Amino acid sequence: MVSGIGRKAAASSNHEVAPNFVIDLPAAPCAEGSSDTNCHYASPALADIDGDGHDDIIIATNSAHIVVVDHIGNIVWDTDLAPYFALEPDAQRLRSSPAIGDIDADGHPEIVIATSSFNGDPVCRPGGVVAISHTGQLEDGWPKLAEPDSDGCPYGYFATPTLGDLDLDGDLEIVIGGFDKQLHAWHHDGTELPNFPLDSYHYLRFPTWHQFNGHLGDTIWSSPAIADLNDDGYPEIIVGTDEGNLDERWGGDADGWTCPYELPPGWMPGSCGGSVYVIDRFGNHLPGFPKYVLETVQSSPAVSDLNGDGVPEIVIGTGSFYYNNSPDHPTDSFRVYAWDVTGNDLPGWEDGKLTSSPTITSPAIGNITGDSLHEVVLVDQDGLLYAWHADGSIVSGFPMTPLTDSGYTHGVDLGKSIVLADYDGDAAMEIFYSMNGSVTIIDGDGTQLTASDGWQSTLPAYSMEGSMPNNPAVGDLNHDGVPELIANFSELHVWSLDGASISAEWPMFRRDAVRSGTKPTMPIPVFSVDAVTILHQSGDDRNPQTSITMQLTEPMHVDWDVDTDSARVTVTPVTGALNTEQVVFDIQVDVEGLADGRHELGFITFDVGVSEEPGDVPSNSTIMLPVLTVIGDIMTCSMPLVTR
Repeated sequence: MVSGIGRKAAASSNHEVAPNFVIDLPAAPCAEGSSDTNCHYASPALADIDGDGHDDIIIATNSAHIVVVDHIGNIVWDTDLAPYFALEPDAQRLRSSPAIGDIDADGHPEIVIATSSFNGDPVCRPGGVVAISHTGQLEDGWPKLAEPDSDGCPYGYFATPTLGDLDLDGDLEIVIGGFDKQLHAWHHDGTELPNFPLDSYHYLRFPTWHQFNGHLGDTIWSSPAIADLNDDGYPEIIVGTDEGNLDERWGGDADGWTCPYELPPGWMPGSCGGSVYVIDRFGNHLPGFPKYVLETVQSSPAVSDLNGDGVPEIVIGTGSFYYNNSPDHPTDSFRVYAWDVTGNDLPGWEDGKLTSSPTITSPAIGNITGDSLHEVVLVDQDGLLYAWHADGSIVSGFPMTPLTDSGYTHGVDLGKSIVLADYDGDAAMEIFYSMNGSVTIIDGDGTQLTASDGWQSTLPAYSMEGSMPNNPAVGDLNHDGVPELIANFSELHVWSLDGASISAEWPMFRRDAVRSGTKPTMPIPVFSVDAVTILHQSGDDRNPQTSITMQLTEPMHVDWDVDTDSARVTVTPVTGALNTEQVVFDIQVDVEGLADGRHELGFITFDVGVSEEPGDVPSNSTIMLPVLTVIGDIMTCSMPLVTR
């Protein structure tokens, strides 16, 4: 157990930034007989656990302790999960990250996390999913143990659970897949949704193969995303899997599937690849899914409206199993995919974007260039950092090689990702990436903004004396307008980011505390008309005018500018902002010299930037309304209205 308040720490050199506080965390050896404890795969989450109006830091250590730290460094509580799995104190292990949300709609957040032994662990440490209260107590109905392996020990989880209201009943469901090949969707009390755990898609093709009943064809490393893809108001589940496809020798419709490389020794003939599942709350597959690809999919999906069409898209990397284990070492894993909601490649993303090594990490999505659309950011297995525009073109300055504060490169671990936040206050996102013992920050043009040449550097360094196979987080913990950078291994470090904006489009692993993996699609403002039509009485010397309104369908912040391509059309006001109220635009047409008849006068163009909060980098869209005037003998007819 840890308690008390974190200690202050001085910088060890003139370029190292001194943390606000440092806290020692409970830790377990990474292997039997080892003194190394820096194998904490869980990434911190930020949420208000104690209800004081400030965000707290929720840490899960490799010894399966959940530690909650408040915004000034006080330990709120520390709970050891081991007793909840009938283990001795400090005996449980985990590699999953905590997800935080009010799963039972009681007004208080709960913490949900999965457990797993480390590789080669001689002791059975049961794999399962557990939910604990905002005070660290076990919630009713939990834990849920995974199915047992051949030795009788419940399989483990690497994935992080995702929380979302799948059935729109006001509370949150818990979605996760594990090494027992099961994809679960539980209610807050631990009861399973109908048709979960999910049947493999192959069960439709092979209805007598009962191993596909309630199980996929292979393990699940990927953390799910939850997003409404088909615009029916209900969220869908998106997740990568190791389940490959089977060729025609097995019967049924193989849809032309073949394995173009030699399979690993002992592998099932004609079975290879991985898949991305997209399913609804009833376990139904959305059209176009699952998508089978020629490598396992251990990467976790990111969902966002990349191209600004108002519809979300799916971005995901791959895995490394066939690259590592096939004698041919195929490079099908050297790519990143972007698909629309029907599984089609986005324009510019046909067959995926190529990288230099497997893409086992998870993409992040945000506006790193300050343009009107979002970019996709991902680190490949060799540590090369990529950034692509929405149209698939590479962002200038990328790929680039991030360096630690001492100038070293660093390969990545499965489960690594990127954090995106505005580090320099330029209204665009910078890239935060944990590397060995430091957090490296890269600008949207590929320039590294933190130290990379050791003690000679004049750039800042956010350094720790330990390795981080997890991801940092950025947030304004105490709501003072200055965000903090949070990172941990066997210690928790918190730094102030002076000069940074509080805007952060992907501030933590899986983007938010519920670990949705989704950047919400910004609503497009609604106008009262699709076209502006103005009737004008022939011979009237006055210029005709009309009014239209613009309003949001849900509370968001909108900045807008108006322009016209006709000197005859005047619109007021021409610029402004709104949150929930509507805007009324007065439109006037200069009809001098126009003959009787119909006149198309061009377009009014509304450039609209929609964001969650003022100061956030907006999601931009352009809305064009045609303007038409009809001049002639205008007759007005009134129809009677009778009410009862």
